[in-house]
Amino acid sequence: MKFKRIAAVTLTSALLGSFCTGAFADNNQTEIKLLVADKYDSDYVMTIPTNLTIESDGFNALSGLTVAHNSEKTTEFNPNSKVKVTATSEHSWKLTSTANGEIGYTLKANSGDTDATTSWEFTANEITNDGTTKTLGVDVEPYANAEAGEYTDTITFTAEVESSAVAVTGIELNKASTEIKVGENETLTATVSPEDATDKTVTWESSNTSVATVDENGKVTAVAAGTANITATAGDKTATCAVTVKAATKTVTWDSSVLNNINLFEVN
Repeated sequence: MKFKRIAAVTLTSALLGSFCTGAFADNNQTEIKLLVADKYDSDYVMTIPTNLTIESDGFNALSGLTVAHNSEKTTEFNPNSKVKVTATSEHSWKLTSTANGEIGYTLKANSGDTDATTSWEFTANEITNDGTTKTLGVDVEPYANAEAGEYTDTITFTAEVESSAVAVTGIELNKASTEIKVGENETLTATVSPEDATDKTVTWESSNTSVATVDENGKVTAVAAGTANITATAGDKTATCAVTVKAATKTVTWDSSVLNNINLFEVN
C-alpha cells in the first residue's frame, strides 16, 4: 500500500562569494503520522528534519529519518511488515539557484558509501515506540566556483508498507513416484526453499483417499489397489508424488507332514 506525499523537505545552502562553509537552516523536527489501512495494519510516526542543512561540500551528516510504532495504535502490529521510505528530488539531485547555477549532491548513509541512498527500510523487529533512526547524509559536490546565491532543492519522502516475509519459492519431494502394497505405508519428505523462508509449513493431500491416505507428516498409507497423487503444498508452491498401490501378496504355507503322506505313482 502506498501513501500520499509525507513531506517536502527543502534542502538549502546559501553560497556567499566563491566559497562557503556555513549552515543556514534550522533542523527542527516534524512528526508525520502514517495511517495504514491494509493487512499490515498499524500506525507509525515518522520524524524527519524539516530542513537538511549543508555545512560544506563533501559529506554532511544529518539527523536521519526516524520511524516509531505509534503507542496509541489500536491494531496489532504485524511481525511480517516493514515500512519502506523513498526519497525523490525535484531537481534530480541538484541544488539550483534562482539564477542559473547548479550543484550536484547525493544522499548517503555514511561518508564511506560509494552508492547513493534514496530508500530506507524499517522492519518489524526494528520499530519501537521510541523510534528507529536510519542515518541520512548529504554528499555535496565542490562549489568553490559557484555563483553567489541561495541554492535549493526539494526532497519528497513517500512511504509504503510492505511484507518483510521471505516467500516460498519452491518445494520438492524425495520421490516423484512410488509403489507400495495394501496395508503398508511410506513417509515422503518435502524440502522447502529458500532455506530462510518465513513460513515453511507443508500441508499434504491425497487425490484418492480410497486408495491411499496421507497424514500431516507425509506418511502415506496404502488402502486399496489403484493409483493416487499425493500433493505437498508450501505457500503457493506444490509438488506431487504418484503413488501406485498393489494388492497385498498372499503367502501359502505347506505342512511337510502332509507332503510325506502323499503317494507318487509313475504312469506308464
